[in-house]
Amino acid sequence: MDDVPTFTAFVQNILGVAVARACTELIAYIPTFRQLMTISEEDIDRFISQVHSSNSGRAAAQRIVYGPALASNLKALSFTLKDRASCNALYDAAGLAALDQAQLALMQTYRDQALQDRDNDDAATLPDIDVPKFTTDNYDDFMAKFLTVVSRTKGVHGHGANLVKQFQPRNQGFQLHFAFVNHFANDTYLQNKAAQAAIDLTKLNYSGDKPHFKMEDYYNRMTQCFNDLANGGAQYAMNDHQKIQAFSQGLKNATAVRYHVDAKQAWDDIQGPKDFDTYYNLFSSKLQQYRTLMGDGTHTDSRRINNVDTGGRGRGRGGRFGRGGGRGCCRGRGRGRGSYHNNNLYHNPPGLPNFTAEARNYPQDMFNKMSKMQKAAVQQAKLDNGWKDGRTPPDGFTVNGDGYAIPSRQIVAAIQTQLNIRQFQQVQTPGAGTPLPPPPPPPPAAPAPAPPIPGTITTNNAGQAFGSSASRGGNGDASSVISTVNGRSYQGHVYDANGNRIS
Repeated sequence: MDDVPTFTAFVQNILGVAVARACTELIAYIPTFRQLMTISEEDIDRFISQVHSSNSGRAAAQRIVYGPALASNLKALSFTLKDRASCNALYDAAGLAALDQAQLALMQTYRDQALQDRDNDDAATLPDIDVPKFTTDNYDDFMAKFLTVVSRTKGVHGHGANLVKQFQPRNQGFQLHFAFVNHFANDTYLQNKAAQAAIDLTKLNYSGDKPHFKMEDYYNRMTQCFNDLANGGAQYAMNDHQKIQAFSQGLKNATAVRYHVDAKQAWDDIQGPKDFDTYYNLFSSKLQQYRTLMGDGTHTDSRRINNVDTGGRGRGRGGRFGRGGGRGCCRGRGRGRGSYHNNNLYHNPPGLPNFTAEARNYPQDMFNKMSKMQKAAVQQAKLDNGWKDGRTPPDGFTVNGDGYAIPSRQIVAAIQTQLNIRQFQQVQTPGAGTPLPPPPPPPPAAPAPAPPIPGTITTNNAGQAFGSSASRGGNGDASSVISTVNGRSYQGHVYDANGNRIS
């Protein structure tokens, strides 16, 4: 497959490219049979067209002209080699050297038939077939439907169909299964999967959670690639250090990179058995803690009802953003839709300029204007300063009006009181050996002020001053009078200007 002289002899003798300059130009583009397998039919047409278009700048004796059959012969040979490679049945060196015009014509026939079958299959509309579960008493039904499905998807020609026909007369379905595994899941098949897995590892990356791609998806795809590499053989398998390195190279998110460094250091410090899954458990636990802190007031997992603001008051007059069921303020008459406030998890505001993250609770309007990176920096600063979560300060601290965590005065005062009591009970007088007496009691409270004394009232205006509500309290000569003065109750004796009691 990689022998240049064998392919050169095929080009000259079988393809009929006898002119030296034409053969050299073709060999420079397609040097071997394996190189022919890697190019498409469009590449073959493009090569011949470019060579012919270059003849306008050449002398007549130097022009290169390829016959019309060259393109079809190269396409037929490429089609056959790719088909045989899918079944791991490529020609050996002797088979390639023995290729002739009859085999090349047969290859063209197979290719034309395959293209026609493909067009017919694309244009056909066939009913769905449900293949039943294979049991001991439904072999005929199972095989008929199974062969129909195989013929639709893989065709009735080729090595796969031959295997089915080989074991069909003897009803050896189990042996057919092993034949399929041995033919298709062979070393070449597994090595091809391993090579593709190595390519996928270089393309996988994680730049933050997306609606349909999260950290768990990134880990699952990485694990699938590691398994395909291990199945391909020892030359493809990766050890735990290589897996961790490949995993970290795809991390494009600053937060994920930070926690990878912490998890890798913790993984290196483990003295007992450890593997890649141990590292990922350490990494995911730190990342989950970060998500928990970020989940407090920073995002919603779904669109909730309260995110839709009708802006109005039902069927009455609408507010600024809505139209309600009647006359609206800003949108005219009729029922209308309100504004939708976007609380999307993946919406990233531009952020605050010249921002420095501090361990404090920011005002809500200021916090909403931060970018995701600024919010993450704030949460990380709180973690570094011992905050319990995104809103709760450490033990013994309280949040002041600016959102900073300060020592709690109430807690400090209570502790100082207990300390003063203990010190007072422990201190003793010199030489006496007895504790000091307790502190003196606080001074008594000042007596309440006496009620105001009413002004001097004469006999002529006594009734007018006290009003009609004055009445005697009893039959005695010194009975008191219950009355009101200026709207306030008064109970006592009434005297004239000379000090004589009149009631």
